[in-house]
Amino acid sequence: MHTKALTVAALAGSAVATCPLSVEIVGADHHVAHVSVTNTGTEAVTVFKGNTVLSEHATKDLLVSDAAGKALPFEGAYVNYKRTGVAADMFQTIQPGESVTASVNAAKTYKLAGVKSATITALQGFKYVTGEAAPDSLKEMSYCEATSGLYTIIPDQSKVAE
Repeated sequence: MHTKALTVAALAGSAVATCPLSVEIVGADHHVAHVSVTNTGTEAVTVFKGNTVLSEHATKDLLVSDAAGKALPFEGAYVNYKRTGVAADMFQTIQPGESVTASVNAAKTYKLAGVKSATITALQGFKYVTGEAAPDSLKEMSYCEATSGLYTIIPDQSKVAE
């Protein structure tokens, strides 16, 4: 009986799809990180931009730690989007192998005044569908997470308080 349960569990685990999107910090201008989202799959994907680097809102797109490794508290926004009737401009199609780069100002979501050096990581939760058509409802979308490697920034102290 245990063998049968293990077989079913193994098959269920193999059905979990890998995330077709990767995220990487490709550079920074002081405390403004340039975050690249790449479609690593073989088909086009249409991504919901809300609560990602592809959105204009100051959401939790980065994790920031000071030079000692202490996580800084997030001070941005959590945006709750409606589930149906989402405007078409809230979606972006990314072709296989294509990368889209967005700038993320860490000073909009973390207090960087007095922080001489910080380590950042891009953390993204993507809602997406395979193909180029935006869905009618967010419930129709798959979800996956992607995390970048670490990147060191030197906040511009003349601008972080703005």
